[in-house]
Amino acid sequence: MDDSANSTPVSADDIGEAVVDEPTSTLDIVLLRMQANGDFPALSQAVTRIQRLATSETESVPGLAGEILKDVALTNKLLRLVNTAHYQPVGGGTVSTVSRAVALVGFAGIRNLALSLLLLERLGNAWQAVQLREEFVHALMAGQLASEMTPWQADVEEAYLAGMFQNMGRLLITFYLPEERQAIDALCRPPSHPDAPPALTQQAAAWRVLGVDYETLGAGVAQVWGLPDSLRRALHRPVGQVPGKAMARGTDRLRWLATLANDVASAMQHADLAQAQHLVRKHADQHARALGMTTGEICDAMERARLTLSQVLPAIGMAVSAGGATQRMLDFSIGTEKTQPEMTQELRPTTQPAAASSQMLAAGIQDVISSLAADDFQLNGVLRMVMETLLRGLDLRCIVFCLRDGRTHHLTGRFALGPDGDSLVRHFDIRPLAASKGGADLFSAVCAKGVDTVIDDATHASVSRGLPAWYRGVVAAPSFMLLPLVLKGATFGLLYADVARAGGLALADSDMALVRTLRNQAVLAFKQAS
Repeated sequence: MDDSANSTPVSADDIGEAVVDEPTSTLDIVLLRMQANGDFPALSQAVTRIQRLATSETESVPGLAGEILKDVALTNKLLRLVNTAHYQPVGGGTVSTVSRAVALVGFAGIRNLALSLLLLERLGNAWQAVQLREEFVHALMAGQLASEMTPWQADVEEAYLAGMFQNMGRLLITFYLPEERQAIDALCRPPSHPDAPPALTQQAAAWRVLGVDYETLGAGVAQVWGLPDSLRRALHRPVGQVPGKAMARGTDRLRWLATLANDVASAMQHADLAQAQHLVRKHADQHARALGMTTGEICDAMERARLTLSQVLPAIGMAVSAGGATQRMLDFSIGTEKTQPEMTQELRPTTQPAAASSQMLAAGIQDVISSLAADDFQLNGVLRMVMETLLRGLDLRCIVFCLRDGRTHHLTGRFALGPDGDSLVRHFDIRPLAASKGGADLFSAVCAKGVDTVIDDATHASVSRGLPAWYRGVVAAPSFMLLPLVLKGATFGLLYADVARAGGLALADSDMALVRTLRNQAVLAFKQAS
C-alpha cells in the first residue's frame, strides 16, 4: 500500500497474489494509517466519549447532553432529527434542547443517532463524497432495518448498531484508503474478456488488497471506539447455510439479522429495479424462518425503514444525487411499480437558516416549563436545560453555573457547557463583597447588588481593571453577561455567559426579557426543589 498522496490509483492488475498471514498485524497497520489522517483521531475520541457516557451506569442525562453540545453541527442536526415525524410521537411536540431529546429518546437511542451523525459530519466533505454518501446511507438503512426487525425492545438499539457497523469497515476504507477501495472494486468487476480471472467477492477482494476483511476491520474500529464485545462479535457475517428453524435471542441471531439488513440495503441500491425486487424477496425468503418472521413481515419492516430514511436524510442535510444509488433506495418498492410517485423528487440538503435567537430562547422556555411540571422533576436537569438554551440561543462560547459555598460563602463554578467550559469552570471563585481584597471587583459587586450585567468590551481599560485576577488570567472573554440568581434578597448563584467577540451580546430588549425569564426559571427550580 503506497502512502504517497500523489500516487496513481491502483488497478486490479497491480494486485499480487500474496495474502498477509497475520490479519491482526494488518489490522493494526490499517488502523495506524487511518489514525495518520487528521480526522480519524477526532472522530475516535468523540465516538469514544459519547459511547462511554451513553453506557455508563452512573452518568446522567446532562452529562451526555453536555458532550453532544460541544459539537455545534452535531447538536443542530440531532435536534432536527428528533423533530422529524418518526420521533414526534415520542416527543409529543417540538424538542428544542438536547437535554430533553436525551430524556425522551433515551441514552442508547441518542447514542446511535449521535454516532451516525458524527460519521456523516467527519466524512461528508471528502473528495469521494458521492460514494461516501451512498455507503453512509447504506449503513443507515441497514441499521434502521435491523432495528425494525427486532421483536425485543431491549435489543433494538444494539440491532441498529450491528446493522450499521457490519458495513463500517467498507465505509472507513472508502474514506481513509480510497486507492485500496478502488483496487478492491476492480477485483469485484465482471471479467472484461473470457481469459480474465473471475470476479472476486467483496470479502475475498478485501483480503487480497488489505490482508483483512471489511468486517474484521469494522470490528477493530468498534473496539477502538469502546463498543461492547457482544456487538463486535455480531459484526462478522455468519458462514454456512441460514438456519432452518427460528433462532433464539442472542449474538448468532443478531449476526444473521445484520447480514440480512445489509444484503437488503445493497439490493435496494441496485440499478435494475426488477433485479432489486428479486434480490430483496430472495433474501427475505432465505432468512424468514431463522428470524421467526414471514417474508411479508420482513418486507413491511423494509418499507418502514425506507420511510424513516426518507425523513431522516433531509433532516440531517444529506444531499441525494438524482438517479444515484441512494435515490434508488428511497424510490424502491417491493411491488411491481417502478417507483412510488411521492418519492421521485430529488431530495436536497436542508438549507433552513438557524432559528432566530428569540425563537430558540422561547422554545427552550417551553421545554423548561414542561420539565418543571414533570413528576420526575430534577433540579440539575432543569439548570442544564436553561444553560443549554442560553448557549445555543445566544451562540455562546461558554456558560458557567456558580453556586454559593455554605462554608466560605464564595460563589464557585459547579458545571459549565460549551467547548471551553470544562477547562474554565474550576477557576470561577467570586468572593463576597466584604471579603474582596484590594476593593470590590466587578463580579463581587454585581452579585452583591443582584443586577443583571452585560459587558460589551471587557478589554477596555476601565472594565479590565475591575475584573478579578483569576478572570483576567484564564477566562479573559471579550464580552460576557452576568445573571445573578437571587432568593429572599440574597444572591445564591450566578449564570455567567460569554462570547468570543466584543459586542457579541448586544441583545434586543425582547431577547433580554427572554433571557431573564430563563434565569427566573432557574431560580424557580431551586424553589421547587427545596
